[in-house]
Amino acid sequence: MADNGCHGGEPMNAYEYIHFNNITDETCTVYQALGHDMGLNCTADIKCKNCAPGKGCWAQENAKIYTLDNYAEVHGE
Repeated sequence: MADNGCHGGEPMNAYEYIHFNNITDETCTVYQALGHDMGLNCTADIKCKNCAPGKGCWAQENAKIYTLDNYAEVHGE
């Protein structure tokens, strides 16, 4: 099954994405109800952004990154 961004998807596809691309901590990337099909591109500041009053926002260089060494489906008996 194909994933459809904010409209649903398969957990295994998410695990595969994390395995090959990594993800940042949720404190680094605030949730937005947007996705690739609604005009949100995957830029450095979308992956991890920091902001300060009077200084604006910028891409955070040293973000906490998570990855998966491996992943697999588990089937019961």
